[in-house]
Amino acid sequence: YGDPEIAVGGLAFDSRAVRAGDCFFAVPGTQADGHDFIPAAVGRGAAAVVCERMPSEPAAGVTYVCVGDAAGAGDPLALAVYAECGAYLGRGLAVLIDLLNPELIVIGSVFARSESLLRPAMERSIAEEALPGAAARCRVVPAALGEAIGDYAALALALGEY
Repeated sequence: YGDPEIAVGGLAFDSRAVRAGDCFFAVPGTQADGHDFIPAAVGRGAAAVVCERMPSEPAAGVTYVCVGDAAGAGDPLALAVYAECGAYLGRGLAVLIDLLNPELIVIGSVFARSESLLRPAMERSIAEEALPGAAARCRVVPAALGEAIGDYAALALALGEY
């Protein structure tokens, strides 16, 4: 959405640090979702926004890039972003596998939404870096509850079933 050839002056992951002409990365986190700060970033002059999902009301004159959509359409740069993220995820999981020797690792959030884009590089990194016996016994799966896990946790806490 917008001008695919836009030039940006800088990169920002915090909407408060955005300067006119910057590209703002709306990253979902554990404490806050960067998508909630897109209006603030645009208000500070962001020329482009990289996001997982389009805002309900995109601002005129701002370029939006949805990395997941672009990767799903075969965009080489978007696919490379997911491959790099998958490789780092795999390296981190390899350390956990070596230290804890789990049979199962359940991952939610971005992995649950983008498993097909992250898994190949993740599995390569695990195969290269984890102890072979431990890696062979460990399965990595997306969270079955998906994005609703926070809702279920809040209900369990409210009902005292934790």
